[in-house]
Amino acid sequence: MKLSILAIAFSIASVSAHNCQVGLRYCAYNLIGKEGDYHSQVNDAMAKYYGTSSTNLKNHNPDYALYLCNGGDDIGIVKDCNSYCSDGGDNKSDYCDN
Repeated sequence: MKLSILAIAFSIASVSAHNCQVGLRYCAYNLIGKEGDYHSQVNDAMAKYYGTSSTNLKNHNPDYALYLCNGGDDIGIVKDCNSYCSDGGDNKSDYCDN
């Protein structure tokens, strides 16, 4: 019985969480909510885009950038929003509010 409940819970979790869709742009909070280790990918993308100095990274909020999904866990920053990043909805790109 416990195995059946565990199997059902696992299949529900795997259906509800997905990797990013190739070609769509995402706010950081939407990427981090997806399957995969996007938290570390967001940090890596920030370091690549802004430089690795702690001053550069400290002056930029990862939530105020758009990240392009290149497939799997490969993402990169395509734009610094300078203020807010908004959810575009299911199967649509997120966008900057400025």
